[in-house]
Amino acid sequence: EEAPEPCRPHSRDDFLRRVHSFSNARLWFAKPAVLSPPQCARHGWRLGAAADTLVCRVCLAEFKCPTSLDDPAALSAAEGLLRTAHQPLCAWLSNPSPESFGSLLLPARFGAAP
Repeated sequence: EEAPEPCRPHSRDDFLRRVHSFSNARLWFAKPAVLSPPQCARHGWRLGAAADTLVCRVCLAEFKCPTSLDDPAALSAAEGLLRTAHQPLCAWLSNPSPESFGSLLLPARFGAAP
């Protein structure tokens, strides 16, 4: 088991490491936008070793995402768990990374403003 790490919500490098943990698409497949890797990473989650499982390396909490998210209530509940599934004293509970971290920034040659 890995040692806890500090909660640094304003570190873009930490955010990108959390997003990179989702590189095995078989473990986090076909999730709606509210559960996208950048959104999960904004709230301190990394992809776990098992399918549909998120882990927090600050409080060591685990969150198993429901496999069926067709029901709006199930999707809303899963989205809420991104914020509330941490341990009670985890800094991520009230301190997500900025929303701008979840935005895709493209170079000017791809249509973004310079």
